[in-house]
Amino acid sequence: LLMLGDAEGNSFTYNAIDAGLIPTEKLFVAASPIGRRTDGVEITGTTGTALISCNGGSKTFSFGFAVTTPSAEWCAGDDSSDAFPHKPLLHIIGDEIMAQYSRAKYMVQMPIIERITGTKSGLNINGSLIDTEFKDNGVNRKFVINRGTFDARHRTWDLDLIELLPYDGAQPEIEESGAYYESDEQPGWDSGYIPGNEGNVPSSEDFGVVLNHIDTIADGRYATVMFATFEYAAAEAKTANICYYFSSDAAGNLAVTAETAVEIEFAAGTHTETIPGITYPTYTGKYLHVYLQDDEDEFISSNEFDSVLIVLNHIDTISSPQEPNSVITPNVTFSTTTTGGSLTIRIYWDIRNASDEIVSSGSQSFAFSTGTSDKTFTLVATPKGDYEDCTLCIGFSAGSKTAISNTFTIFVSGGSKA
Repeated sequence: LLMLGDAEGNSFTYNAIDAGLIPTEKLFVAASPIGRRTDGVEITGTTGTALISCNGGSKTFSFGFAVTTPSAEWCAGDDSSDAFPHKPLLHIIGDEIMAQYSRAKYMVQMPIIERITGTKSGLNINGSLIDTEFKDNGVNRKFVINRGTFDARHRTWDLDLIELLPYDGAQPEIEESGAYYESDEQPGWDSGYIPGNEGNVPSSEDFGVVLNHIDTIADGRYATVMFATFEYAAAEAKTANICYYFSSDAAGNLAVTAETAVEIEFAAGTHTETIPGITYPTYTGKYLHVYLQDDEDEFISSNEFDSVLIVLNHIDTISSPQEPNSVITPNVTFSTTTTGGSLTIRIYWDIRNASDEIVSSGSQSFAFSTGTSDKTFTLVATPKGDYEDCTLCIGFSAGSKTAISNTFTIFVSGGSKA
């Protein structure tokens, strides 16, 4: 219902009387010289009248809605059903459920340990697990996985199972699919393991080697040799492989390198062994993980460390001539970009003559941190004597040429060249 003023700028009052319908003001437009005032009233209810009076006039609204009462009882549509001729719908639903699930079902919590090799799991979580031992009146029981977790490293499942019940109480025969395992034995049964009886779980002691820990690993530069050692305890001397890889997380789930197998000669007793041929990984690698190839339960992880990538970009221009047996002026500056953390290392320099022979050399330690910055040598000494077409080389080891400067000359200013 819209009420309009009789003239521009004219205001008015109104009132509403509830007689079954409830009037609520929904729209109000104040009177103004440029337009009439507009009000709106929304009327809600099912049956009745509402009298609206406004500005000397009134209007009665009448409305009736026929409320349909739903059927209280229903027929199942089958005159042989116990719901014939009719029954409340909730009762029919309850009868159907009662007929389908006519006995209590089992809910089981159990661990499952896989004893297969390779990366593929032998358990199909979309299928059913069939119990051929604990039967119901001679019929195999079927279970489905309601919830579960899988430890990929140790290949161990922790499952909640719920029994499936047949509708008519008789379970149809199901063709059992072939196992994914290399033998007909169920996982873990070859060693007498019974789910729920963890006392029978084969332990790492059966292999005879226990990995205790990885010694502390210091921060290092990407692709350089890492000094990594670990402690183990062996019941007897034997030769076996360990596998190692790097990850960005402490749990070892986010690997940043492939796994590498290394043969280790384990001696009887407790000893420390160095992992040979290992280098610092890409800068995203923060943890080292080691496990026994023959017993993956033996799994150890290192402390967190930084593998820092340092790039020597270029050497700033060196002016000519430079004085012999003196310090290059201005001091030699080079640009560097660092990724993955902070690290203090030594940078080596050498001056080479036109024949690429080293005529002067030295080194200096610098602290590098993430980002691009300039570093300056405080003492780069020129050799005695005069030289033409010299270059300055810098690198991470003595004699390396990671970055090379422009050519410059060395002789006494104002004197003649040798």
